[in-house]
Amino acid sequence: MPFFHTGIAAQARPSTGAWTVYGLGSEIEDLPGYIAMNSLRRFGGNNHGSAFMPAACQATMISSGASSDAPCKLPVPDLIPTHLTPAQQRFQLDLLRKVNRRRLVLDEVNSELEGVIESYEMAFRMQAAVPSLLDLSKESA
Repeated sequence: MPFFHTGIAAQARPSTGAWTVYGLGSEIEDLPGYIAMNSLRRFGGNNHGSAFMPAACQATMISSGASSDAPCKLPVPDLIPTHLTPAQQRFQLDLLRKVNRRRLVLDEVNSELEGVIESYEMAFRMQAAVPSLLDLSKESA
């Protein structure tokens, strides 16, 4: 199965989607550039990963939502926080960004930390954009 997604039979290689996002980027700021629906995780490995590329290039998994096991399951896991209001979460992310920026000044270059900062910001933006995007109730039959 890895060959289908990466073009190479070995694991730990960037997927085709990761290469595309890496090479072309994404015009959308509130959503990931690459999503995978109903991923085939049962075959093992990470078929939609970014391997040695930046983590922002890997796929965001979207499931089909509710099932008999979990009737209220969200399509994107852990999208909506239950313990914080949006204002509290924004305050928390701003504080975390200040702490991380101070660390970046000391390190000068820390691509892992920069990736973490961007992933937190992307997750916050996704909380507002994804629910309306995945709301199929407004679609015609």
